[in-house]
Amino acid sequence: MDLNTIKTNDRDVNLEHPKTGEELGLIFHMRAPDSDEVQNVDRDWQNKRLQPKFRKKAITSEELEAVADKRIMASVTGWTWEDPDLMLDGEQPEYSPQNLRNMLKKYGWIRDFLASEVEDINSFF
Repeated sequence: MDLNTIKTNDRDVNLEHPKTGEELGLIFHMRAPDSDEVQNVDRDWQNKRLQPKFRKKAITSEELEAVADKRIMASVTGWTWEDPDLMLDGEQPEYSPQNLRNMLKKYGWIRDFLASEVEDINSFF
């Protein structure tokens, strides 16, 4: 086997109900965590924390939440509404970075779901 054949792939993730695990019919299209876009977010965060003025400064929960959101934003490339009955404020909005940002801000459980998915590198093989 050639190691070059073992690569991560982008994948689709069906949003799951946080209590039941039922697939809801909103499909997120996601880049792999080792993609350049997601890795750039990680590098930016690490570079910031390595700067002398930040080395001894405590990391806040707000900073961790912001970097998690940036990782999600870098990973999600779009979405598809497969269930015609599933709505967000009475509609099925088109994907845009701003719509995703609004969704993450309004629904912490969706943020948690997507953060978990982008962290699960094994699921991208």
